[in-house]
Amino acid sequence: MTNGSDTAVLSLAHPAGWHSFRLIYSGMRKAYKRALPCARFYEVDMLRATAAKDLVKKLQKSGARRLVFYGHSVFQFTPLLCELRRIQSSIDDFVFHVDGSFSVNLAVWGGLLAPLEGRRVLILVASQAQRILVEKTLGHVFEFQISVCPLPVRSHSVSAKVRVANRSRLGCDQNDFLLTYVGRISEQKNIELLIDFLKRIRDRRFQASWKLLIAGTFDDHTSNHLPFKWMGEYFLQFRHWFSSLPEATQARVHFLDYQNAKQVADLLSAADVYVNLSTLHDEDFGLAPAEALCLGCPTILTAWGGFHDFKIDPQSVALVPVRANKKNLEIGYSTFQRTIIQRCKSRERAMERRRRANTFQARYSCVAVARLYKKIQARKILVTCRQKVNGDPSEYLNQIQPALCAHREVYFKAYQGYWRKKALPKKRPQKTKQVKCGLP
Repeated sequence: MTNGSDTAVLSLAHPAGWHSFRLIYSGMRKAYKRALPCARFYEVDMLRATAAKDLVKKLQKSGARRLVFYGHSVFQFTPLLCELRRIQSSIDDFVFHVDGSFSVNLAVWGGLLAPLEGRRVLILVASQAQRILVEKTLGHVFEFQISVCPLPVRSHSVSAKVRVANRSRLGCDQNDFLLTYVGRISEQKNIELLIDFLKRIRDRRFQASWKLLIAGTFDDHTSNHLPFKWMGEYFLQFRHWFSSLPEATQARVHFLDYQNAKQVADLLSAADVYVNLSTLHDEDFGLAPAEALCLGCPTILTAWGGFHDFKIDPQSVALVPVRANKKNLEIGYSTFQRTIIQRCKSRERAMERRRRANTFQARYSCVAVARLYKKIQARKILVTCRQKVNGDPSEYLNQIQPALCAHREVYFKAYQGYWRKKALPKKRPQKTKQVKCGLP
């Protein structure tokens, strides 16, 4: 299977509307085409029974022995899997990429894997934290093989001259300490908390020089799991809160709205630090932090979900502790403050940014991920899918899903063993700031 001649790669023709999803799936397709030049690629619309039968005929005619599925809501391929089981197809190997909607669509994964009992199944996740989450939810219902494979990230050249030009274009001089956030602006991304943390730092040099540029659009993501009653309510809530801040603070925060790929790259190139204090309930990788690191920009992130995997270079990534109490999550302010002040006082040279970019591109670039795809597809899948519970697996998973989406502390517990080992020291307690969890 080294060249993919007996492999078919299937994705949805119309990915989710979010820009990040489109970037991810475009990168995955490029990486797969590079890794498996002889594989057959199919972009599939919403599958019905007739369309599923036609696609099965094409797959059989191609001689495919392994199917790879990726994209938003891969459960839409369930009719295809049911048809393969009905005709007792000779296709034995099935590979599924888990996307960021896993927790929201957990129940339907039962219907996706049920037709594959007795076939070899490999599930690919984007981070170690997502692996633990899948094992502690779907792994209770089915037996399958699981491996970690990061998402591909766009690569850009790192140049000191380009960085200076980008800072000038953004209205920043060499004395400004430029922080950036790139991503959706929603309740669980904790933008209010980030601004509040920055406002509270008392270091004179920092307070005289900091600027925060926020690139992204407002949305009510997961609003059906939070106490928002209609679309746009979070934006109005945020605007009311922001207008109550001191004018000096407001003047240091700039909202850039949606930015295209080049504009995002220019912004991350210009920044001194990328900051993300997200506790989003499905923060299973982190495309923007990965892209920032591949451009040589250091990051400050919450010790949350997939962000842990970026700590391969302690000089590049600072993780801010997150703790759960009975009602809320708490994010460690003292770690954040200490790291920000250190970054502000010791500006990096261009050589250090190039070293960081090379380190992370060697792990997350399209070329690097393509090599990993090739290795994974060349290996045999050793585990046969088997259902562990009696009855309908979707019903079992349906009991877990509401809590998983609505309560971020469920994620905290799911990741607990991994976090205790990697991120949360048991020494001196830190000052913490409570984050509103969004529970009714």
